Amino acid sequence: MHSIKLSLSRILTALIGITLFITVPAQAVLLSNGDTATVQIYAQPDTNAVSEALQVLQTYLGQMTGAEFSCATTPYAGKGILLAVGSDAAALPPATAEALKTMGGEGYVVFADRDKLILAGNSGRAVRHATYELLGQLGCRWLVPSERWTIVPKRSKLKVEPLQIATEPDIANRSIWYAYGMGVDDSRYVLARDYNRWVEGNRLGGLAPYKCGHTYPHTVEGHKDLFQAHPEYFAMKEDGTRIPYGKYHSLCYSNPDVASIFIEEKVAELRASKAANPYAYTVSMDPNDGSVACCCESCKALGNGSDQALYLLNQVAKALRKEFPDGVATMYVYASHRLPPLKVKSEPNASVQVAMGFNRTKYSLDELVAEWRKNVPSVGIRDYFGVMAWDWGLPGRGKASSINYMKTWLPKFKRWNAASFNAECNVNWASFGPATYVATKLLWDASTDADAAYAEFFVSAFGAGAADMKALHALWATNSRLSVQNMHEWFALLENAFKAARNDGPGVQQRLIDMAAYLHYVRLYHDWECAVAGGDRDEAYTVLKPLLEFTWRIRERQMVHSYALQRRLVNAGAKILRPLEAGWRFNEKDAVWKNPESLTDTELLEIFKADLASTPPDKRIRTFSTNLKKLDAEGGTPAPVGVLRGRSRWHVLVERDEHLAFPLKMTGVRYPYILTIHDTNGKQVWESKHTVSADERYEQKLFELDVKFPKTGQYIITIQAGEDYRPMFPEGLRVVLEASDAHHPLFRMYGNAYFYVPKGTKRILMKTEGRVALIRPGETLRTDYEVKDEDPKLQCTVIPVEDDAGEVWTLSSQTAGNAYFLNIPPYIASSPDRLLVPAEAMK
Repeated sequence: MHSIKLSLSRILTALIGITLFITVPAQAVLLSNGDTATVQIYAQPDTNAVSEALQVLQTYLGQMTGAEFSCATTPYAGKGILLAVGSDAAALPPATAEALKTMGGEGYVVFADRDKLILAGNSGRAVRHATYELLGQLGCRWLVPSERWTIVPKRSKLKVEPLQIATEPDIANRSIWYAYGMGVDDSRYVLARDYNRWVEGNRLGGLAPYKCGHTYPHTVEGHKDLFQAHPEYFAMKEDGTRIPYGKYHSLCYSNPDVASIFIEEKVAELRASKAANPYAYTVSMDPNDGSVACCCESCKALGNGSDQALYLLNQVAKALRKEFPDGVATMYVYASHRLPPLKVKSEPNASVQVAMGFNRTKYSLDELVAEWRKNVPSVGIRDYFGVMAWDWGLPGRGKASSINYMKTWLPKFKRWNAASFNAECNVNWASFGPATYVATKLLWDASTDADAAYAEFFVSAFGAGAADMKALHALWATNSRLSVQNMHEWFALLENAFKAARNDGPGVQQRLIDMAAYLHYVRLYHDWECAVAGGDRDEAYTVLKPLLEFTWRIRERQMVHSYALQRRLVNAGAKILRPLEAGWRFNEKDAVWKNPESLTDTELLEIFKADLASTPPDKRIRTFSTNLKKLDAEGGTPAPVGVLRGRSRWHVLVERDEHLAFPLKMTGVRYPYILTIHDTNGKQVWESKHTVSADERYEQKLFELDVKFPKTGQYIITIQAGEDYRPMFPEGLRVVLEASDAHHPLFRMYGNAYFYVPKGTKRILMKTEGRVALIRPGETLRTDYEVKDEDPKLQCTVIPVEDDAGEVWTLSSQTAGNAYFLNIPPYIASSPDRLLVPAEAMK
C-alpha cells in the first residue's frame, strides 16, 4: 500500500489549522480560536514504544524554536500533541483509525485539526516515522548523512495545516548501507551518528533488519576445526576432487552434517536477534561471493546451482519454523545460484534478493524476477548504488548519482512486488546525494514525483545557488571524464553558485564549501590517474600522498569515502604500488598520509580559489554546433560504421519523403534496444523499442527498429543497447555518428569511417582507449595511434595535419574502446558523401 491522503477534503476545509505559536525564548503556546494554552506533548502509552519518537520531536521542535517542549505526565484530554501506538490512539477520528488498522507494522497516520495533532502508528518505529513526517511538513530535511546537510529551519511560529495522512511503505525493508563500513578511527562515530539519523529522517529500514549476505565464510570460520577435519563438507569439482578449506568456502549442499551445522547456528542466531528486537525474523543462508555448484552425485541430483543452494536454505527454513513461525531464511540470486531453480521447491518461509548486476543468464532482469517468483514466495532486490572499486566516488559515476536510474528502476521494483530492497553504497555524498535522496522517497512511495523531489534537494541545500548546482550534476550525468575542460566547467559552476548564494545563510555556504572540497578531491584523483597511466612508480607515490592526506583530513565531511578509498588504493592497491612501501597501509596508526588536523572552511575556501586559478578553459578544445550542412564530397557504397555498444548518438538530415519512415536494420539481439528521435530543439518526436525474447539471445542476427520522422529536416537519433549492435541506415540518407567528448560511443570494432578536417587546422587532438588508424586524403598508408602515443601533458593524441586541412580523412580501428575528437567536428560517416559538417566549420 503506497502513501495516501484520506479523501476528507470537504471535512478538512472546515477545520482550522493547528498553529504552534512560539515567542522565543518564551514558553511554547498553542493558538486555538484566538486563545492561548500551554502546548502539551503526550506519549501514550507511557512506554519505550514511543520514546524514540518523543525524543526526536522534542529535539527538533526545540532546535527550530528555541523553546522547550516537555512531555505531559497527565492523561491525554483531547488537546495538544499526541504520540500513540495504534490501539491506544482513541482520540483518532473513526476514518483515520480504520485506515491505521488496515496497514502493516510500519503504517502510520498524522492527523491535525484545530485542537490536536496526533502522530499514531502500528509500532514504535511507525510512530517515529510519523514524527519525521511532521518535521518534514515543517521544513526539516535530511539531505545526506551530515549535520551540515540537515535542514532545520528557524521558526518563531509553527503552523500545521489541517491534514489527515495515512501511509505505509511500498517496500517493507529498505536498506542503503556502506559497503566498506565507516573506518577504524574515531571519525566512525561521527559517520555512524549522521548515517543513523539520515536513515531515520528518510524512513529507511524496517521493523527489523532484513539479513541477507554472504554467510558461508562466517559459519565455516566459526567451526574452523570441524571443517578442516572434514574435506567432504566442501564442494566437489568436476575432476572429482574437493575444493580445499579456505578456497572460497563453497560447500557440499547435500551433506546432512553441513545442514546440521547451519541449522544449529541459524536457529540460535534468530533466537538472539529476537531477544534484542521482537520483530527480528531473518537469517541469511547466502553462499560465499564467487561460489560454485557442487559436482558430487547427490548435489548434481538436486539440480543446478540454485537448486543446490535453495535445498540447503530449505533445511534451515524448516528448522526455523518449528521455533519461530515468522522466521525466514534468505539468500541472493547471484553467481552460481543465479538461474531459476529447476527441481527444488522453496519452503514457504524462504526469501531471495535478485542482484541487479552480474546477470550472465539468458533472462532479462524482469524475466529473472518473474521466474524466481514462480518458486519463491518473497523476492526482493539487491542493488549496487555505489561500489568504490567501480566508481571511486567520482562525478556522475555510480547508480547513486543517476536520477534517471532512480526514476526508471525503483518504481519498477514496486511493480515487481519487491518484498525488500538492499543497496550497497559508499560515503560519496557530494555526487550521490541528490539522486539517493530521491531514492529514499521512491522506496517509501513509488508514485513520488521524482523530478520535484530532485529539484527540492537542490533548493534546500543550495538556496539561490540551486540552479548552478543542478546544472553541475547534469554535466556529470552526460560527461564525467576528468578532463581539463570538464574540470574547468565544474569549478566555474561552483563559483557561480557561491556568488548566487552569497546572501543565503551560513548553512548554504557550508554545503558549497563541502562541494569545493569534493572537487579538489576530483583534481587530486585526476593527478593519480595520470601518474598511473604514465607508469612511473615514484610519481605515483608522489601524487598519492596528497590524495590520501586530503581525503583523510575531510573524512568527516562525508563528501568522499576516505576509508574505502584508502583500502582500495593502498591495501588492495594499484599494481604500480607493489610491493607496498612501509607506512602506507590504511590501518597503520601513523601512516605517512594521516595528517591529524581536519581542514577548516577557511582553508578549503583558499584551496578552492587556487583550484579556480589552476583550471582555466582548455583553449585547445573546440566545440561545434549541431547546425549541420551537407558536404560536397564523393564516396562509394555506404557500409556500416561498425559494431557499437551502449549509447550512440546520430545526426540525420532527412531530405526526401521516402526517408520519413523506414525499418532500421540492425544486428545483435542480446538485450532490449531503444531508439529515440529528437528534433534540434530537444523535443522527442519518436520512440521505438525492440524487446528481445530469451530464445533470441546470444544470436547475432538481423532485426529491425522502426524509425519515423514527422517531416523533412534535421534530427538526432539516440540508440541505447546493452550489447553489441551494428545499425544499417538506408542508402541516400545523410547520417553521421557523433564522437565527441560529451557523446562518444563505445566502439567494439569498425571498418572505415570518414570525418572532416576544417581548413586552418594545424593538428588533430584525439582521445582513444584502444588503437585507431588514420589515413590521409588520397593515400592508402595507415598510421596507427594508441593510448601510449598520448601526450601526457595534453592528455590526448596529437596528429599533425600539415597540408591536408579542409579535406575528408579516413578513420579505422580493430580494437574496442572510445575514440573521439577534441578540436575538429566530431561527426563520422560510413561514406564521404554522407558527411554532415557544422556550418561554421565549412567557412
